[in-house]
Amino acid sequence: MYFKIYHKKSQQLLQTFNEHTIVDFCTRNHDNLSTFYFSIGNEKELMEWETFAAKNADLFAKKQEERVALSTPEEYEELLADIPKKRVKVPWILILSLIIVGGVFVAYSSGILFSQKAKIAKPASVEKSEAKGVSKRAERPEDAAFIAKMPSQKELSALWKKKGAPKIKDLTPLLIKPVMDTLLPDLKRCFDERVAAGDAGIHGRLNMKIQVSGDGIVRGVLLTNKQYKSTLFGDCVISALKEKKFPLFKAKEQVFTYYFSL
Repeated sequence: MYFKIYHKKSQQLLQTFNEHTIVDFCTRNHDNLSTFYFSIGNEKELMEWETFAAKNADLFAKKQEERVALSTPEEYEELLADIPKKRVKVPWILILSLIIVGGVFVAYSSGILFSQKAKIAKPASVEKSEAKGVSKRAERPEDAAFIAKMPSQKELSALWKKKGAPKIKDLTPLLIKPVMDTLLPDLKRCFDERVAAGDAGIHGRLNMKIQVSGDGIVRGVLLTNKQYKSTLFGDCVISALKEKKFPLFKAKEQVFTYYFSL
């Protein structure tokens, strides 16, 4: 297995990595990962960092285990025995690396992957009629781009003055996940409603790009995979998501990606 890193603006290939070196690259560049696109093997799909980390969390876990194994108390004692007359320096680089890798692994394996597994049981009748697909409607402008009017800085400032200035600069994975978790019952409801209406083929991955303004309101949702774009099932999910409220944050708006495995 190999991985490719692309510059986000130019989309030019920067370098190719194997399973070991890709983790080292992400650890060294953890502050700038949003400036790159990632791809796996011969796949043509260019992924954001969050999506790439979600699909490859096992690599970070494996690397963390290897590094922890290299710094066990027994090995450290052997190191001291080999250099009894030399001043022992604390391996701060190793410790820092462990902290960074451990933090990345914990964050992304704990579900802050911008992804969730929606536990929706698919009836046998659906499996037999998947060819019917998901009910679609005529395409609308909001299916392809964010078109909602965003609040002005003046409007946001007035709101923050009324409700209290936000304490966070933007929405982090730790703040996004709890809100997205509340969408799971709505996903099941939308699934059940559409199956009862005769839809089939609702399975796989539901990819979303979500636009939130600084007042915590969801202003737009794009379904980026063709399977659910312009569908009644997608409309149901989007409608439910727009009722959710995120914490206030200082930026005017924020766009992030998230996906559910159905």
